[in-house]
Amino acid sequence: MRTSDTAEITFTDMFVEDDALLGNEGEGFYNISWELQGERLVGAAGSIAGARRSFEAALAYTRSNERRSASRSASTR
Repeated sequence: MRTSDTAEITFTDMFVEDDALLGNEGEGFYNISWELQGERLVGAAGSIAGARRSFEAALAYTRSNERRSASRSASTR
């Protein structure tokens, strides 16, 4: 991932108390994979919203009086 500062960490023979576990033992990869799906969905939705806003701004600009040429709007050609 280019947008995240990530690294691989490995713990060998490490003991963690039962009350300190986050989730079930051995399911860490599954848990992080599930969370990444949600982040990807949010990122995609944000990208689509940004693209739509850019398109709408460009369309409004071409329809405005600033873009008149030979008495015709650029968006009606």
